[in-house]
Amino acid sequence: EPYIDGFRKFNSNSGAVDLTATVAQALSHFSYHASDGNELLCDLQGGRVDQSYVLSDVVIMSKSKKYGNTDLGVTGIENWLSCHCCTQFCSPDWKTWSGARRLIQPVFSSTTTLDAATAPPTSNKLVRVRPSAINFTQDTIKDRFQDGHTLLQTALQIAREEVSKRDIRMINVVR
Repeated sequence: EPYIDGFRKFNSNSGAVDLTATVAQALSHFSYHASDGNELLCDLQGGRVDQSYVLSDVVIMSKSKKYGNTDLGVTGIENWLSCHCCTQFCSPDWKTWSGARRLIQPVFSSTTTLDAATAPPTSNKLVRVRPSAINFTQDTIKDRFQDGHTLLQTALQIAREEVSKRDIRMINVVR
């Protein structure tokens, strides 16, 4: 991404959209139509290189949830389509989801993953690890950050040296 001038996020897998990125929104909608409603290409981000756009780290959501933890399945597809407003590049003949409901809060700051089920209590001892050493979603740690900052906002504060890494509390986890 550092090599793509004007890199930006066009939409997210939770349904957030950049309303000025009309071609990207149509591409996501077309992917739903072309797959007969089985898949949706989203989380589109990238930039223009010469006469083309280069997309990076996109997400495919599918009815069968076969594309990893960012594939939010039918829930994600329905949510994304509930947020979508057709652009001048969408065809009125393309498949839509009439009555699609918003089930997840659309966010632009990151790629959404579904939280794993809560593990039952164990006799394991708690250990202290740095947050960077574990995988987690924003929803599982949002109460750990002051002022409701997301992980991205916290990382940007560290990069801008507005906060020191030493000021971020450790998180207790079970191994």
